[in-house]
Amino acid sequence: MLQKLWYDRPVRTQLLIAIGAINLIAALLAGVISIINTRSATRVEIEASLEIAQRFVTATMKDLAAQDRLEQLKEELPLELKHLRHVRIMFMDTMGQLTVVSPQPGSVTRPEQAPRWFAALVRPQLVGRAVRVVAIDHANPVIIIGEPSDEIAEAWRDFSSLAIMWLTLNALILLVTLRGARPPPRSACPSLQGHAQS
Repeated sequence: MLQKLWYDRPVRTQLLIAIGAINLIAALLAGVISIINTRSATRVEIEASLEIAQRFVTATMKDLAAQDRLEQLKEELPLELKHLRHVRIMFMDTMGQLTVVSPQPGSVTRPEQAPRWFAALVRPQLVGRAVRVVAIDHANPVIIIGEPSDEIAEAWRDFSSLAIMWLTLNALILLVTLRGARPPPRSACPSLQGHAQS
C-alpha cells in the first residue's frame, strides 16, 4: 500500500519528498554531532580553566601571605584573573558569606544567553571537581566554580547562525526544484502546436 501511495504521486511530489527527507536526516545528524562536540569542548574548557584559576589563586595567596598583605586579597584577585574565562571566583569571609570577586559586574560583556533546552543539551557533566577550594593558613578560603554559560552562549550563537543558513539554503533548493519541475508553457512547444493544427 505504501508503494502504491508513493508511485501514484506526481514525479515533482516524489522529488520534493525525497529532498526534504534527505535534508532532514542530514540536519538531525549534524545537530547530534554538533551537540556532542560542543559538550566535549565545553567540558575541556571548564576543566582547564578551573585548573589554571586554582594555580593563579594559590600563587596569589602565597605571595600576599609572604608580603603580609593578605587583607588585600579581594583587591588583588580580580586583577590577576580578569582575563580568565569559564570560572567564577568567590571570597568567603569569617561569617561564611560568599562574595563574587571575579568576574566583577560590568567587567566583561557576556553574549546573549542560550535557551534552556539548548543549555541542557550541551551542558557537560564534569568528570573532575566542578568546585575548587583554595585555602592557606591565616586566610579565608577562596571558592572557584566552573561557569560554562558563556561557552554555551557562544555555541548557541554559532548553532543558530548555521540553522539560519541551512533554512535559507533549503528554501532556495525548494524554489529551484519547484520551478524546474513545473511543466513548460504550451507556447514553448511550437512543434506540438503545429502537429495539433495539422
